[in-house]
Amino acid sequence: MSHPAVQNRLLRMYRCQLCLCAVGPGVRAHRAILETRQKKYPFRPKANRVIRRSERGNAKERFVDDPGGVGEEIVRECLACPTCARNLPQ
Repeated sequence: MSHPAVQNRLLRMYRCQLCLCAVGPGVRAHRAILETRQKKYPFRPKANRVIRRSERGNAKERFVDDPGGVGEEIVRECLACPTCARNLPQ
C-alpha cells in the first residue's frame, strides 16, 4: 500500500443505503429496521442446560424445558445515516 493514511481514513466511512450519500468519518451508522414478521417459537423439551453448585462445591447438571412463545424477527435492515434514521417511522 503506497498511501496507508488515505486507506485508513476511507475505512471509517460508509454509504447510507437509503439516500445513497457518503457519510464522513466519525459519524455513527444506524441500523434501520425496514421489515419485521411475526414468528412462533415451538416448545422444546430439555433445551437449556443449567449447572448449579451445591454447598460442597459439587456441580449438578440439569436440563430444563424452553416454553417457546411468540415474537418478532427482523426480515430486512439497512445502514442509515443519522438524518435518514431520524425520519423513519418508529
